[in-house]
Amino acid sequence: MKIKEAIRNRFTDFDLKIAEAIKTGDWKFIIHNIGICCLILSVFFTIALLIFIICSRLFGEYVKHILGFFVGIPLMIYILFLSYQANCNDSRKSHENQKRNNQLEIWAENIYEYVRDAMYLVFRSMSDYTAIIMPSSPSSIELPNGISIKNNYVVFNFIVRVRDIVDPTQIKRELNRTLSQMLRAHELNGVPSELVLINGSYYMPLQIYDIVDWGDSISVSVVFADENTVDIIKARKIPHFEISSKRSHNKPDPLYDDEL
Repeated sequence: MKIKEAIRNRFTDFDLKIAEAIKTGDWKFIIHNIGICCLILSVFFTIALLIFIICSRLFGEYVKHILGFFVGIPLMIYILFLSYQANCNDSRKSHENQKRNNQLEIWAENIYEYVRDAMYLVFRSMSDYTAIIMPSSPSSIELPNGISIKNNYVVFNFIVRVRDIVDPTQIKRELNRTLSQMLRAHELNGVPSELVLINGSYYMPLQIYDIVDWGDSISVSVVFADENTVDIIKARKIPHFEISSKRSHNKPDPLYDDEL
């Protein structure tokens, strides 16, 4: 068992060193170790080939059948085992993802109305100094796909009418500013107001995820800040807004009060 553990530790240490070398760009170390691996494999296959040739000379045709049996059967079993293990892993991951999504969906449905009411108040406040038209009620900003489950996070989607051409970048800046002010003033009931510490930096608990300009309205998506969403928000730069503004032929239909 000690020998087995020593071999396992050796391979683990080798994997860590290779990963660190790839991360730091130490190609000299990587090439050196690849050369050693190739040399070891060459020696191993050479010895195996010599043994096979010697056995073939000594025992003739019988050795082929014996080797075929003792090599082919274990190889087949090993392949079947790998296939079974891969299927089990996929099934387990799928089950875990489904369970996680169900939990996220339950949480999102419980908090949706608080987020909707918060964005309704933000839109109303912004209507005084931006192109946003004051919504008549919280239900007027709802969308049929109000909740979207992504990879381990939830996106809340809303829509609001505008009276003029808007600059998505400017609107996003104003949304963040107004949202931040109202959160600090504890004006958004049901939404946490404390800053969230993620990877050494503080973020507002509610973040603007996406803005799409549809001409006479804009759709605004928000997410709660965590390690997943913060990285995604950082990656969604201004060019995304420019691309999104061209998708007017896919404009979503808002839910009106008489349809609720």
